[in-house]
Amino acid sequence: DLGLVNASLLPPPECARRGGRPRGPSCHAVPDIAFFSLLLFLTSFLLAMALKHVKTSRFFPSGVRKVLGDFSSVLAMLLGCGLDSFLGLATPKLTVPSEFKPTLPGR
Repeated sequence: DLGLVNASLLPPPECARRGGRPRGPSCHAVPDIAFFSLLLFLTSFLLAMALKHVKTSRFFPSGVRKVLGDFSSVLAMLLGCGLDSFLGLATPKLTVPSEFKPTLPGR
């Protein structure tokens, strides 16, 4: 763990052993992606729920409330993807094939 160590001063073998990535003469600490993924999920979920309840509130005109309530899931996913892209962390992504075909070749 690199928590209490000045990671930039570690030699490359010690850096790799503690979970960092050697970059030139210094060591780059790898952030905890699993925890960030969980925070991203919770943020998106809670935002979608909050936007869903905007439909019955009195904050905006009825047209705006209807759009926010109807597209709450889409807006929350777009915000979550935008936040993930803005921070640039290596969160796991779904790999999508380049062509549409059955998984089993004999089908």
